Amino acid sequence: MILKEENDRMYLAYLVCTKHLQRMQFAHSNIQHLFPLTTTTYADLPDETLSFFDQLIFRFTKLQDTMGNKLFRFTLESLAEDGREPPLLISIWEFTDGFLKKRFGYVFQSQLN
Repeated sequence: MILKEENDRMYLAYLVCTKHLQRMQFAHSNIQHLFPLTTTTYADLPDETLSFFDQLIFRFTKLQDTMGNKLFRFTLESLAEDGREPPLLISIWEFTDGFLKKRFGYVFQSQLN
C-alpha cells in the first residue's frame, strides 16, 4: 500500500521532472532548425543561441539525476523494493534513448555507425 507521504514524494519528483522537460522542450524549440548540426555551424553561433544548447544539456542532466535519485527510488520504495540498488530490468540508456527519439527525433551517433 502506498502511503500518502510516499505518494507526495513521488508526485513532487514527477513535478520536478516535468519542469525540466518543459525547459528542455523550450530550448529545443529554439535550436531545432539547426539540426543536423555541424561543427562549422556550431562554431559560428551567437552566445544567445549557444545558451539554448547549454540549457538543453543542463536540464537533460538534471532530469536524469531527478529520475534516478528520486523518482525511480521513491517508486521502488513504494513497491517495497530495495531502492539503493537499481533493478537489472531498468536500463537508463534504453529509457533515455527512447525518450529522446520520441520527444526530439534524435538518433544517437553510435547507432548511425
